[in-house]
Amino acid sequence: MNLTPPSGRRCVAYVVNPYPAPSHTFVRREIAGLESAGWSVHRFTHRWHDGELIEPADIAERARTTRLTPRPTWTTGTHGRRVGRGTAKGIAAAALAADLRLHMARLNIRHVHAHFDTATDTALLATADSTRTFSFTVHGPEEFEQPEALRVRVGAAAFVACISEYTRQRVAGLCPDHAAKLYVIRCGIDVDQYEPTPTPDTDEIVCVGRLVSRKGQGDLIHNLAVVPGWRLRLVGDGPDRGRLEALAKKLGVTDRVRFVGWANESAVRRHIAECRALVLLSNAEGLPVVLMEALALGRVALAYNVGAIGALLRPPMLLDPGFDIIATANDDEEEHALRWVLDTSPRELDERAVDARRHVLERHDAARNAAALAKLLESAVESAVAPAARSV
Repeated sequence: MNLTPPSGRRCVAYVVNPYPAPSHTFVRREIAGLESAGWSVHRFTHRWHDGELIEPADIAERARTTRLTPRPTWTTGTHGRRVGRGTAKGIAAAALAADLRLHMARLNIRHVHAHFDTATDTALLATADSTRTFSFTVHGPEEFEQPEALRVRVGAAAFVACISEYTRQRVAGLCPDHAAKLYVIRCGIDVDQYEPTPTPDTDEIVCVGRLVSRKGQGDLIHNLAVVPGWRLRLVGDGPDRGRLEALAKKLGVTDRVRFVGWANESAVRRHIAECRALVLLSNAEGLPVVLMEALALGRVALAYNVGAIGALLRPPMLLDPGFDIIATANDDEEEHALRWVLDTSPRELDERAVDARRHVLERHDAARNAAALAKLLESAVESAVAPAARSV
């Protein structure tokens, strides 16, 4: 729970939904970077992660996080008519915003930063018609599916952090009048935790992520039946696990796919290091942090060119997406890429990963990126403290 009153102006609220969660470790790293720089960060969430938390840092983070409680929505201001438009999602955001607003008043917090769209609506409504301000991080692709809602959020925000230049350009295209308030603040990793190791001479390829249909694990299992001579390790869990296990059984490849479940951060690094390469066949993404982790460990990675992934990978690691990722043409490309990974020597794969690893270390250092975010937050907090001096 957030019980300690803040001291000074280097204080911010964070709203993330859900939080903490195995797939949101980059937010935890961002918060840790801000706190290392002397910021007081008060964490809030709409709801807890559905499953068990196994990473010690996430367990500790939950104890520091306050779950918001729905309250009457009279305090949400005029923006309440523009966010959600009376939908259940909008009504829920408004009810939680009323509680966040009370917490911010009690703790004298002048600014709130949010990740993901529902949390952003809560931050917007909690600061509406007041001298408090908010900002948020755009990840994609979900935010781009509702451009009018994104325009409202961007227009009301003090600033908007975009996880890549690709993301910034997408937001600027949808919100050209507010391009000046868009900044690239990349997600990052603790680079000191990722020492490269030689690629092992194994036929096992790893996929890390939540087991849901859009992540493409089913297509990987289909490829097991098409492309001989390799095995698949799935790290993660989710609602599709039963379906994927049944698919592996139906295709006769249960002896070639291993379901690991969720793993803590050190175990994820070990799983990646033990395999020949990492592969993601998601058909919609922002910029998966696990790609950064694999490249930082010296592993090649295969992924579709969706979202901002093209900022990290180049062919042959970067695959062309298709509307139907199980279509014959795309299967051929996946087979070619898999064969390239399997037929290329471990030494050549190591050489291929060198430049990609250097790129990750230069651009995705969590501490360095948190310092860039801190400068934006400091300006936003100062504007909230002295609204008369706020620049438009």
